[in-house]
Amino acid sequence: KELRKAVIMAINRDDIINSLLMGVAKKANSFLAPNVFGYSENSKVYEFNPEEAKKIIEEKGMTGTKLKIAVSNSQLRSQMAEIVQAQLKEIGLDVTIEILEWGAFLSATSKGDVDMFILGWGPSTYDGDYGLYPNFHSSQKGGEGNRSQYANKYLDNLLEEGRKEIDTEKRREIYIKATDFINEEAIVLPIYYTNVSAGYNKALKNVKAEAYPMINNYTY
Repeated sequence: KELRKAVIMAINRDDIINSLLMGVAKKANSFLAPNVFGYSENSKVYEFNPEEAKKIIEEKGMTGTKLKIAVSNSQLRSQMAEIVQAQLKEIGLDVTIEILEWGAFLSATSKGDVDMFILGWGPSTYDGDYGLYPNFHSSQKGGEGNRSQYANKYLDNLLEEGRKEIDTEKRREIYIKATDFINEEAIVLPIYYTNVSAGYNKALKNVKAEAYPMINNYTY
């Protein structure tokens, strides 16, 4: 956990957003996006603090530790990895980048063959279960979705409880608790939420552009 925490505190997400995305993205505070059920704007990740990160690395005798970060053959994520590599070097970590084609990337991350990886997740159902259960429940380790290989009984219980709870507000609180635990454990670093840009004709009325279809807005 201390190494994960140091890695997170060494990464300046503003550099990624401002240089690679030209500032057109929102810095993330949760694995869940703002329009997903269970998201809380009050959730917090460890903030950028390279001095504290370097102190942890030195105190734990980890200076010079070699790590591998994997990305799929995406130019943007390769550039992100280069920024991460440079920032982690500043705290004493020796990071190599492995660029893999999509199939090899999925295989390597599902087997846990890499120390870190960069990947995106889309909120297809707009529900906290779809974001958190596949990525963090121990039963989903590997190719099922939990590519961080993380397993924790407390988190498992929360995610299972979220699937059974029928009270909307109680269920929302469960996913907020789960998110806060994920952040505190430094399992992942949410980097940014993408914005959707759309061109439109001024004559077009009553249409809203969205990244994913909001199926809950429709009747059948």
